[in-house]
Amino acid sequence: MAKGKGGFIGQDGLNAPNSPSAVSATAGNAQATVSFTAPSDVGGSAITGYSVVSNTGATTISGSITASYDSKSFNVGSQEGGPGGVQFKSDGTKMYVTGQTADKTFQYSLSTPYDVSTASYDSVELNHATQASNANPYDLFFKTDGTKLYVMFGVNDTVYQYSLSSAWDLSTASYDSVNFSVASQESGEPGGLAFSDDGSKMYACGEGQGTVFQYTLSTPWDLSTASYASKSFDVSDQGTKPAGLAFAKNGQLMIVIDEGQVKVFLYALSTAFDVSTATYTSSSFSVSSQDPRPFFVALANSNTKMYAGGVNNDIVYQYTVDFSVGYPTSSPVIITGLSNGTSYTFNVWAINAFGFSAPSDASGSVSPAAPQIAVFAHSNAGLDQFNMATEGSVTDFGTISLGESTSRGAVGSATRGVFGGGQDSNVMTYITFSSAGNGTDFGDQGESANGQSGMGNSTRGIFSGGAWDGSTNKNFMDYITIASTGNSTTFGDLTQARRYLRGCASPTRGLNGSGYQSSFTGRIDYVTIASTGNATTFGTLSPTYVGYGGAACSSSTRAIWAGGSASNIANNISYVTIASTGNSTDFGDLTENKYSIAGCTNSTTAYFFGGQGSSGAVQNIDKITIASTGNATDTGVDVKTTSSTYGMAASGSHGGIS
Repeated sequence: MAKGKGGFIGQDGLNAPNSPSAVSATAGNAQATVSFTAPSDVGGSAITGYSVVSNTGATTISGSITASYDSKSFNVGSQEGGPGGVQFKSDGTKMYVTGQTADKTFQYSLSTPYDVSTASYDSVELNHATQASNANPYDLFFKTDGTKLYVMFGVNDTVYQYSLSSAWDLSTASYDSVNFSVASQESGEPGGLAFSDDGSKMYACGEGQGTVFQYTLSTPWDLSTASYASKSFDVSDQGTKPAGLAFAKNGQLMIVIDEGQVKVFLYALSTAFDVSTATYTSSSFSVSSQDPRPFFVALANSNTKMYAGGVNNDIVYQYTVDFSVGYPTSSPVIITGLSNGTSYTFNVWAINAFGFSAPSDASGSVSPAAPQIAVFAHSNAGLDQFNMATEGSVTDFGTISLGESTSRGAVGSATRGVFGGGQDSNVMTYITFSSAGNGTDFGDQGESANGQSGMGNSTRGIFSGGAWDGSTNKNFMDYITIASTGNSTTFGDLTQARRYLRGCASPTRGLNGSGYQSSFTGRIDYVTIASTGNATTFGTLSPTYVGYGGAACSSSTRAIWAGGSASNIANNISYVTIASTGNSTDFGDLTENKYSIAGCTNSTTAYFFGGQGSSGAVQNIDKITIASTGNATDTGVDVKTTSSTYGMAASGSHGGIS
């Protein structure tokens, strides 16, 4: 029997385990590793798992879904020929269906709660045509007490709010003259709608983006206070046509039904009702034997019943469903989905058949941070790495193909670097910062170009300019989603075709500076990274050759160009403020004249690797503090090779990420 701090939680507190001890945490990139010592007194039965929870509610769980068709269904085709959503009264005695054909929501009674085979139409409906002609309602959701109804219209990607003067009685519903558009996130077919249990969060998904988006309601259940929470989760790896969603286990689990895959997919959320912390559990359930085009999914009766169906049969099908939640079984435990720069502490609970222990003492505070690794390529196809946090020795990382390695552009997210283009090449190669190794094929660019630039933010990378056959200048800009392999997509055009330009970025704006057309241009262009379109003139670099064949890097507010060309070997450093426009300002000097430099930053300090000087190869690494001005200093660390590095470098902590 557990004593002392032994469990007071659970079925039999006296038989729950004692608390874990010696809890400590180590920060990583958007995650933390939590270590602890298991209790020696396990209580009345063996420990089955541990619950590790941060001070913000982040945790780690796994989940699985097991479902079976009950051979029970109800045809709503007499009312709605294209059902898109179904919901149930909290006691299971009422069912509500909306859809695309009638532009109405219909009410049904169930003589046996939650048993759709006992349903009958109440001859009660709510007509949405007065809010929007051809509204195409795709889904609906009720407030937990039945006094509010929310309906997603497909015609304008907007959620409409209604009040019911008599709870759960659709005949008493009236429009609140309140609506909220999700078109800025899901502008295709927003097929799914859901809310958190307390009404402070709303969720939408659809076929346009293959993503679940999260919204905040500052006043719970009041759509007039809704705003996009800048949180989302991409489900397209499982299916690109998410049509409905629902939450289980107090927001720790989320299900999404996909029309194309004809399956229900299960996701675990390390922070309840926070979709940005979701991970796929590799657990799913097929509904293809009932309807090959499912448009909706709903849960009821304490998540023990699931209902699904769609436009093929106009039938609501009933399933018995079981969700299991799993906990890690030993130390250490990795908690993911954390915010870099935020401070976290952690408590641990031990679990056995009798319940949970009391919480452990909290760990010390840790703050996750993006990796400060710079990976740069040189002309002999090698990849080297440099730890910007420790400024230790440069070490081998791996290789990329020799035919692709000359003067490529490079972009990076917090976890992945992508090198693109090269000597008359359109190949893109990626590496993962956390694990050294050779580059892996990412996809192809739309253009083959040598001497191109790369810049971007934490999600999108943009490759620009360059030249085919060394002299035919390009003005193209292509973009990629860094987390997803595949060919690039056209972004727009530069203001001027040129080669050997250099790019850098803030989280929202990307800049391309320098370059050569028939002479040194000194031109600076800018784009808004999240959109597409042609570049706009920003200003001019001084001197005009600074950065040509040199390096560019940035903090979140300031862009830096350094070095010069083979014909104008220089030590100049120039800067601009990214959020404004205008000509560059002198920053200071490099430790010596050089070109063909690789540049990287940890968002506060810029590093310039190797290059070529007037007397041949240069191996030293210079650095500057971006927020200040002044001459560079030598780190005392050298690159490994005497070959040029051609300005190709990627890091997981540059100004576009901070």
